[in-house]
Amino acid sequence: NDKDKWFNASQISWLVDRNGAVLVDEVIKLEELDQTSLRAKLCSNLDMGQVNPSSHGHYSEYYDEATRQILESYMWPDIRRYNYVYESQPDV
Repeated sequence: NDKDKWFNASQISWLVDRNGAVLVDEVIKLEELDQTSLRAKLCSNLDMGQVNPSSHGHYSEYYDEATRQILESYMWPDIRRYNYVYESQPDV
């Protein structure tokens, strides 16, 4: 990244070649791990409970419109490829 030296790369940039061709057969989002057969295959003998859980609000509480736009400008390749959408705070 030539614009901001502190920003390394989007997540998808680690998974594609210089022409943009995806180099892996499957990408599993962390938030979807419980829904995949991969967890059953890899973690059947592991206790996957949370260790040291933190208490915090929904991620949308930490972004205003300006910071949301900054995040989108840097992470657009990941947002587009994996169909992420910005969620509002869920109703409790």
